[in-house]
Amino acid sequence: MPLLFDFLSGRSQSISAAEWPALLTAAKTHGVEPLLAQRVLASSARESVPADVEPELRAIQEETTRRNGRRLRDFATVATALQSRGIPVIALKGTHLVSLIYRSLATRSMVDVDLLVPAAQLAAAGAAVEELGLRPVRPYRVSDGRVPYSAHHLPQFMKPGMSTLEVHWHVCVPRTDDVAIVDQMWTRAVPARIAGVDALVLSNEDLLLHLAIHATYNHRCEVSIRACCDIAEIVRAVAVDWDALIERATRWNIGAGTYLLLRLARELLDAPIPQHVLAALAPADFDSQLLQIALRGTVEPNRAGRLRHARGVFGKLRAAKELLFIDRDELADAHNVPRSSPLVYTLYLRRAARLAGRWREVVALHRGDGRIAAESAAIDALLRRSAR
Repeated sequence: MPLLFDFLSGRSQSISAAEWPALLTAAKTHGVEPLLAQRVLASSARESVPADVEPELRAIQEETTRRNGRRLRDFATVATALQSRGIPVIALKGTHLVSLIYRSLATRSMVDVDLLVPAAQLAAAGAAVEELGLRPVRPYRVSDGRVPYSAHHLPQFMKPGMSTLEVHWHVCVPRTDDVAIVDQMWTRAVPARIAGVDALVLSNEDLLLHLAIHATYNHRCEVSIRACCDIAEIVRAVAVDWDALIERATRWNIGAGTYLLLRLARELLDAPIPQHVLAALAPADFDSQLLQIALRGTVEPNRAGRLRHARGVFGKLRAAKELLFIDRDELADAHNVPRSSPLVYTLYLRRAARLAGRWREVVALHRGDGRIAAESAAIDALLRRSAR
């Protein structure tokens, strides 16, 4: 792992032939193999690349370029359709990063296409996407009001020959009912030209905060290394108002997760993040071992994972309660049932019966990896300190 960071940060200039397999495996595991290929082939380290490895690196770049080109074309198709109906679009995550930060189709992979639309136009956006022939992976129902859907995006949309699409109404935050955060992001969004289409993107500070939130609060550090690479590229490529970032992270109660990602990016990739920023966001009595836990990416973000790894009887009971008694609106939305319908109460019974049938989960109450349990609890404890 240290060797991978040396290459990603540009510190390393050579490597032995015996070390290449492990280096490539680590890069693929963490989704940064295109960035590794770019760093190696553009530096003097290229001279030490074995004859059979250089074609593999170039193949990675070519495949990443092909896939990203398709993703951006699909974004342009969807964004054009939405905007023709008066629905503004903010390009999120990979679409923004590849186009405006990395400025290369070959250097940063995109898993899917993510875009943000106003909450009040979520239903119209979903309908417009379906008119293009994309279909949701499961039925969904958009409600009136400030929280139109209990998740931060509609179910994924798919169509043969097109990229998987996620239509967001909110960013990934600890509580998706805090609409003020995304409202403020809309007011600061800036125009951009992406794949030949005029759209909007998040401000530099909001982009950094969104990536930190996504990697920590939403994914519990499963995607930490790629997020750190993104953060390092952003702070090298654009100007950041660090005081504004500190103020928003503090006001939104996401300081702990933001601190974790920024510190990793600074220490591992030499990202030029001012020390005073870390000092302002650092949780009291921060345990530096959490940095290594975040890098391993072993903490499971879902409720079932927390049930498996909860410690002690009371910990298991608390995790089981969270797994069974989810928010009423979330349960209704997941089953495409009106939120006001009495049928929602029967869904809790169905959920309880289904969970009871998952005998492996019951067995896992008494077994499991003690290390993972401890690490999961440690990350949860850190993030809950700044949960809303």
